[in-house]
Amino acid sequence: MIPFFDELARVLGPGGFALFAFSAGRETPIYVTPDRLRAELDRRGFTDFAEISAGAGTAFLARAPAGE
Repeated sequence: MIPFFDELARVLGPGGFALFAFSAGRETPIYVTPDRLRAELDRRGFTDFAEISAGAGTAFLARAPAGE
């Protein structure tokens, strides 16, 4: 699904994790590049980014801001 970054930042608990998985890597029908994910999430205060590969699949992990 298309990531709605503002909504994700709103509903994810402080310090929680967001995982974006693409089972066929770049061939996944709705694919968002790691650079775009990192940029959009960084703008919203996310940290601790990680890129993951498994076979043809890829994933991207990020931690939500810790909160006040």
